[in-house]
Amino acid sequence: MNKQNIIRIAGIVSIVVLVIGKIITMPKILDGVPGENAVEGFRYNGINYRNSRFMVADADRVHVGYAKETKGKVFFIGSRTSPDYIAIVGSDNTTHYAAEGCVPDTSGTVTKVLIDPGIRKTNKLVITWKPDIDKLLAITNLQGEEKAYTIENIHTQGNPFYFAYNGCPVVDSGNLGGYIALVDGEWIYATPENYRAIQYIGERRYSNTASVSGVRITDEKTIEWLEKSTVTSFIEE
Repeated sequence: MNKQNIIRIAGIVSIVVLVIGKIITMPKILDGVPGENAVEGFRYNGINYRNSRFMVADADRVHVGYAKETKGKVFFIGSRTSPDYIAIVGSDNTTHYAAEGCVPDTSGTVTKVLIDPGIRKTNKLVITWKPDIDKLLAITNLQGEEKAYTIENIHTQGNPFYFAYNGCPVVDSGNLGGYIALVDGEWIYATPENYRAIQYIGERRYSNTASVSGVRITDEKTIEWLEKSTVTSFIEE
């Protein structure tokens, strides 16, 4: 057998191995998972799952298969076999479920921060490095005079952020850490209470302009860190 034939055969074998590998690892239909429209919940692998509202970083989800009824993508969170949390992403809806008795931590040590996350959206902006978490926590403890700031676009000029505690893989939707925005060239921080109390200017349905009470961030080193941080990703005036 000449060298060219050996190379050709080796190439074919490599392709066959790759194809077989993909087939073996291809996500499958999960018979016990009904779909993203199971309003109350379902039972899977001996565990009862109930509808839940939490946020999770994309990197913490593992695509394990598809729901039997709707073919929605099924993601396990926390374990590949007996997950504490499950996310099902359909064509026009995403639903989260928690195993019975599992509740996301709402206090303790901050181990992860999700930047501008959502229940039903892509969550790629995450902080896990402790020095960065500490810097952000220092901002949440900022002391200073609060004043009302008018923000032309509450969505593009600032980012809310949420805390995960004690290594919990998901974030309770109530774990709001606050809101950081850029207004007239100045960085401001709004507490969770002030962010939730935002007053929209104009009819809410058509306007993103709002007034929010916040404290101006003046420390130069903090501002330098902010402008390079994931916290301020995509913020623009």
